[in-house]
Amino acid sequence: MDTYINGLGLVSAQDTLASPLIKAVSWPQGPIYKAIEPAYPQYIPARQARRMSRFLKMSISAAQHALSDSKLPTVDAIITSTGLGCLQDSGKFLSEILESSEGTVSPTAFIQSTHNTIGGQLALILKNNGYNMTYSQKGHSFETGLQDALLKFELGEVNSVLLGGADEITELSYDLGSKLGLWKNSIPSSIEGFMTEGSNKTNPGEGASFFVLSAHQELESYAKIKDVLLWNGAFDKPLMHSKLAAFLETNLGTDQPLDLCLIGTVQKEHWHAISEPLGSTNCIPYKHLTGEYHTAGAFGVGLGASILKKQSLPDIYQNNPASAEPINSCLVYNNYFNDYHSLTLLEAVEV
Repeated sequence: MDTYINGLGLVSAQDTLASPLIKAVSWPQGPIYKAIEPAYPQYIPARQARRMSRFLKMSISAAQHALSDSKLPTVDAIITSTGLGCLQDSGKFLSEILESSEGTVSPTAFIQSTHNTIGGQLALILKNNGYNMTYSQKGHSFETGLQDALLKFELGEVNSVLLGGADEITELSYDLGSKLGLWKNSIPSSIEGFMTEGSNKTNPGEGASFFVLSAHQELESYAKIKDVLLWNGAFDKPLMHSKLAAFLETNLGTDQPLDLCLIGTVQKEHWHAISEPLGSTNCIPYKHLTGEYHTAGAFGVGLGASILKKQSLPDIYQNNPASAEPINSCLVYNNYFNDYHSLTLLEAVEV
């Protein structure tokens, strides 16, 4: 069954909530890509917002924006995804345990730290008693949630789904990641400065990307989701080429060209390995806009859907000589720390 993106809300290190097709890159002031926070009173009543963490408010705002964008008051199902959940509350709870010498502490931070907090809060706000699931599969969290949504549509169990992927970065998680050799301490100011060579070490980021999916095309639909493919393991160039060729042949056939590929990787070697077999296909990066986090692939899907709807690349990509219209298909490749790989194919809707 066809599945359409009829609304989206992207909170990221760029000013993408109003429009994902940004006119200029906002480079971070430090090594961390911190998300630009929305105007919360537009999305969350003040009394509720006071009891929410920054991460939870960002996620709820992105979800409410997607619902408003779709013109739907509610949905049949809520599917959220996150790699590490509400880190700020997790860190707060653990710190309180240490400070109290493992004594009695308030359970509030623990209750709000669980991975399904976002889904639970959305259900309460929307008064939604439908299917509610949270996925936490590290670098495949969002894509696994997307697979679940597509299966729900295929089985005819839902007509609409609110799907989201969100993760945050805190000082504590950055320090721990740095000690594990995951994060750079340099400040990126260009794509070249963000990309690495021979290393997965990169700049961390955060964000919340939400979508309203529907079984029905609307006048303002963004794109159609054709398929998604996941696999694990160290980057293997022949295997990558094999999976890419089979995926495109299955979904596009041998006659229909791929018009655009959004590549979410931090390594230059991976970029070339993906772009080379695609030939004349226009390939552009997106993780220099967000930094690296478990559900960054959701931002790539949102950016791709917006490009297909507007039939135009953002101004930041206009210098790309391969840019051309119309853009009928968009492939989003996501690579998380060279172990989690995914391909998501989007198609322009017929107006």
